[in-house]
Amino acid sequence: MLNSSRFFVWFLVFMIIVYGWLLIDLKSCMQIFAPVKNRELGVLEVAQAIILVSIISLGFQQYVRSLMATKVIKIVWALFIIGMGFIFLEEIDYGLHYYDFMKGNEPYSTNLLQSFRNIHNQSDNNKIIKTTVLIPQLIIFGIIPFFKRSIGGIKFGTYYAGFYWTIHFFKLLLTFILSKTLSKEGIEDLHQSQTLTEMQELAFYFMLLVF
Repeated sequence: MLNSSRFFVWFLVFMIIVYGWLLIDLKSCMQIFAPVKNRELGVLEVAQAIILVSIISLGFQQYVRSLMATKVIKIVWALFIIGMGFIFLEEIDYGLHYYDFMKGNEPYSTNLLQSFRNIHNQSDNNKIIKTTVLIPQLIIFGIIPFFKRSIGGIKFGTYYAGFYWTIHFFKLLLTFILSKTLSKEGIEDLHQSQTLTEMQELAFYFMLLVF
């Protein structure tokens, strides 16, 4: 089995464990993976930051390898690194999460330029960004692998698409089950746990890292 396939399998197992834990004991699961008071220091947010740093590192390696390639390829990798660097900074609120923690401040209490903390949580930016990202994500991971194995020197194995849709299937199925369970407990807003939202972001970053 290819290494990337093993990564996919382990990630699916991880998703099932987290969602199963949510069903069994919502509070203890949230406390570890996405704490209500400060989810930025929970396992899922920290894992996202680590994966993003790994993606940036791999992108830089590809950029160095492409120095002898065409100018277009070099520009693509340079833009990729810049884009992922921006996403990383947005995820950690430009370091403010860790600054508040080390200073003993209340979570989310420090801002830059008086009122700025990040872009993605302003107005409806978060929904717009996630919707915009979903379209190329579906095309790159879920559709292209079925038609071509290699585009521009990048190999697309069909297992990418298989695991991509499997991850989404499990996510939708377990989210549905969890929503029914929480509604019985009087919890109307499924996303107030934040765990599901963070798992969705982690899944996307994970797919990008393995790809």
